[in-house]
Amino acid sequence: VPDRLVIDMMSRDGTLEIAERLATRVLSIEPTPRVDGIRSRYVKEARYEWVLVLDSDEWLAADAPREIERLIRESGDRYDAFSIPRFNYVGSQLMRGGLWYPDNQIRLFRKGKVLWSDSNHRMPEVIGGRLLELLPPDCVHIHHQNYKNLSEVIERQLRYAQTECYDRDPDRFSFAAYVTEAYERLALRSDPQT
Repeated sequence: VPDRLVIDMMSRDGTLEIAERLATRVLSIEPTPRVDGIRSRYVKEARYEWVLVLDSDEWLAADAPREIERLIRESGDRYDAFSIPRFNYVGSQLMRGGLWYPDNQIRLFRKGKVLWSDSNHRMPEVIGGRLLELLPPDCVHIHHQNYKNLSEVIERQLRYAQTECYDRDPDRFSFAAYVTEAYERLALRSDPQT
């Protein structure tokens, strides 16, 4: 029996009602500006050895449970975490260029082997384990309906920049370098040649 745990941050759009109908358990928590730390805080609540983490704007294809079971059965004794390709959408447009795809995400892992920092969309650390990066096209994919339009892309990046936890030591952090990296990533995502 699957253990479907939903962490709800006081949603007001009908998510809670759907979660209460379909999830095994729902934990309601205060909203937070950064989601990565929430994952690490609540993954310990999972009841099984293997954990799959999805955000509220992500989903899997109908055949994903079978593919995930096969992946764990065939490779779970050699690996502790799997990096899964992710399809990203802006509106109804599937984005293929630049950093939009395959956009691998470490979301399937053995409990206790992955740790996220309290940040905005940073890759987690695989702790003392072995990671396998799944290669498209013939593997399970995460689908991510993340933005309605390009204006929302920019708006959300600004919000992330304003809520990020920055290292205050000037020898380890440069805001100029941070902004430069953000613009470079946006340019790569916008380049039709990549």
